[in-house]
Amino acid sequence: MEKPNIIFKEVDVPQDLLCDNGHVAPPYYKRNGYNSEELPIRFWHVTGSGINKTICEPCMTILNYILHKDKHGK
Repeated sequence: MEKPNIIFKEVDVPQDLLCDNGHVAPPYYKRNGYNSEELPIRFWHVTGSGINKTICEPCMTILNYILHKDKHGK
């Protein structure tokens, strides 16, 4: 089976914080877990394999979890 070619590129944060997944992202995100410092939110443009979206950091975290789970079966 051929591996999908998905490209991730960090982009500027939209002024309205609107994620293409249909919600407004929070302005800050605890990137390193629950007890970590809140840092300014980041956004990525994701393309390939039928995808062309700009998504927020929480959505990217979920996407990475799903991709890892699918790849490693855990």
